[in-house]
Amino acid sequence: MISFLWLIQSAEFPNTMISEVHVLNSMKISSEFAVRLTRLNSNKMIRVIVFLETETEAQQKSPQEVQEIAENKLNNIRPILTKYQAELLSEHPNIFGSIGVNITVAGVYALLESPSVKMIMEDQGIFPR
Repeated sequence: MISFLWLIQSAEFPNTMISEVHVLNSMKISSEFAVRLTRLNSNKMIRVIVFLETETEAQQKSPQEVQEIAENKLNNIRPILTKYQAELLSEHPNIFGSIGVNITVAGVYALLESPSVKMIMEDQGIFPR
């Protein structure tokens, strides 16, 4: 497990310019995304795709089973989503166990620490050249 030290502006520490946030298991986000996050204000709202942890002892799961597991994991992170004023972009996770979320940068850091989150990706548009 790799640890990174992130320096971000934080509303939770109003008397300081930056605060330290330790993000464990850097494999939950790409290094490029991590760099972009450090350049944003902690209250900036961004759109991400959250992949919820759906691994179980069963090797094969039906799409419905994946969605049920993901729904339980989503319930585990709801307090984080509420605290950071997140907006879910759909009612339920999809068959891949992911869900789109509008959330603050600080909220992304909080989600990264949750064992219910497998990884987080930027929700980016893809344009032809």
